[in-house]
Amino acid sequence: MPAPSPTRQPELILVTLMRMLPYSVLGLLRLAPIREIHVQTPEGDGDTVNILAGACLAGKMQDDEIEAQLMFTFVTAEHETSSTSISWLLYELAVHPEYQSRIRAELKQSNDYNSMPFLDAAIKESLRLHPNVHSLMRTAPHDDILPLSEGKTLVVPKGQTFTCSVYLYNCLPSLWGDDAEGWNPARFFNTTLSVSLGVYANLMAFGAGPRSCIGWRFAIMETQTILSNLILHFEFSLPEGGVKILQFPGSPAVVPIVKGKAHLGSQLPLRVRALT
Repeated sequence: MPAPSPTRQPELILVTLMRMLPYSVLGLLRLAPIREIHVQTPEGDGDTVNILAGACLAGKMQDDEIEAQLMFTFVTAEHETSSTSISWLLYELAVHPEYQSRIRAELKQSNDYNSMPFLDAAIKESLRLHPNVHSLMRTAPHDDILPLSEGKTLVVPKGQTFTCSVYLYNCLPSLWGDDAEGWNPARFFNTTLSVSLGVYANLMAFGAGPRSCIGWRFAIMETQTILSNLILHFEFSLPEGGVKILQFPGSPAVVPIVKGKAHLGSQLPLRVRALT
C-alpha cells in the first residue's frame, strides 16, 4: 500500500483519533468550534490538532510518536483520568446527599454550565481532594535560581529532577483553611486566595505553567456534561451498611479501593436509583 500523501496526513490523524475515542466523548466534540487545517500555513492557530498535523508535515514527528500522543495524551491521560475523577465525585455526593440534592435542583433550573455554581464548586472540590496523581515530576532544562518565600532562593543545576506534591499543595491549611482535609465545596464561593497557582481554580490537579495539562478544558467540559446527566437521572448513595473507600496505596494514580479489598483492585461501589 503506498504511503499517504502529505496533504492527506492531517485527515488521517483525525480519523485515527475518532476511531479511538469512546462515543460519549465523541458526542462532546459537537460542542467544540470547528476549525479548518490549512496545509499552506503549518503554524496554525496553536490548537492540538494543528500542532500535531504541522509537526507531522514538517517531518518533526514519526508515526510512532504521533501514535503515542494519540494513545496516551488523548485517551489515557484524558479519558481515564476523567472517569476516575467522576467516580470520586459521585462518592463524595453519596456521602453528602444534601449537596447532591442541591446540585440536582440547580440543574433543573438552568441549562447553562456557567450558571451552575454548585456543580462547578463540587467539581473543583473533588479535584482538590482527589487529584488524579499524587505528584508531578519536572526536570530543569538549564541552570537556574528558584525564588522561595521570605526572600530566599534555591540554586537549581541543569538536569535536576523535582517531585512536586499535588496533594500537599491542594490540602495546605494555610491556603484552604483549617478544614483543608474535608470536603467543602463552599470554599470555592470565596475566590480570594493568597496564592495563585495552576491553570484551573488555583489547583495543582492539572499542573501549572507551560507544561500544564493540555486538555484540562476538555476534561472539565466532559466532567460537567457527564455528571449533570447522571445527577439529573439517578440518585447515588452508599451501599447498605456503608463502605470505607481509600486511595490505592503506593499507586502513582489516586484511584479508589475498598478498605480490606485492595487485592481486588480499584473499585468504588455505590447504590444507584433511577429517578422518574
